[in-house]
Amino acid sequence: MDRPEIYFLHIEKTAGSSLASLIRRAYPQQQAIPVYECPALANLNREQINNYRCYTGHFGTSLYSLLDREIPTITVLRDPFERAISHLLHGERLNEPSTFVWGLVVRAGHWLWDTIENDEIRRRIETPVVGAILRDYQTRTLGVDIDLSSHMGKPIPKIYALIQDAEVGQNMDSILERAKKRLDAMAVVGIVERFDDTVRLVCNYLGIPVPDVAPVMNVAPGHAFHIRHRDSGLISPDLAALIDRITVYDRELYEYARKLMNARLQDVTNRDAL
Repeated sequence: MDRPEIYFLHIEKTAGSSLASLIRRAYPQQQAIPVYECPALANLNREQINNYRCYTGHFGTSLYSLLDREIPTITVLRDPFERAISHLLHGERLNEPSTFVWGLVVRAGHWLWDTIENDEIRRRIETPVVGAILRDYQTRTLGVDIDLSSHMGKPIPKIYALIQDAEVGQNMDSILERAKKRLDAMAVVGIVERFDDTVRLVCNYLGIPVPDVAPVMNVAPGHAFHIRHRDSGLISPDLAALIDRITVYDRELYEYARKLMNARLQDVTNRDAL
């Protein structure tokens, strides 16, 4: 049976590795694009890229500029506060200089926040690199159009830097509206906090059995999708307030996605009941 063509637009730190593994297993290996990041994508030629039927990766909207056809898309959003904190902790685990200090701030909680001058923390979190992966990241990933066609075969940065470059001169209200319209047109919209239901929707669309146990990959040791950093007691009120201030649009988009998902789940439930 031929599966529908699909692009899983994986927004970082949204349980995407787990879902990508499920999607890719539904396709023969030769039908799934073998790269996951934009720098590797730009090293393929356009003809190669168009020969695949299953695309999963941190490509944002850039993949659309390289395909000669429209393609059904799946994406998953996450509570913006939880995604931002998870991204900071991820940077610490990878020892990335740009985000390492923030993993320490999260883990040390009130003590480290009170030890470092508050203004200094704000300056650091608003630096271009850190801000690019935290500030309304989900809205910008979905609402900023990136054209990679003129960059093929050239060294390019990762997706968050491409988004930052492409959004210059745009306002967030317009970016949010484009992100909502993109969600409206998607084959499946899921949220991390209802991962089992998200898997059900994806499997229903692809025509594959729902696994007895949903796959779990690339989750920090000692954590799970249902663990809420906000309620952990480790996050200082000032850091929490700062994250909330830079994810205002993401919160609106997340609520929009949650309502879309609820409506589509109801449709599937109604069809299954017939």
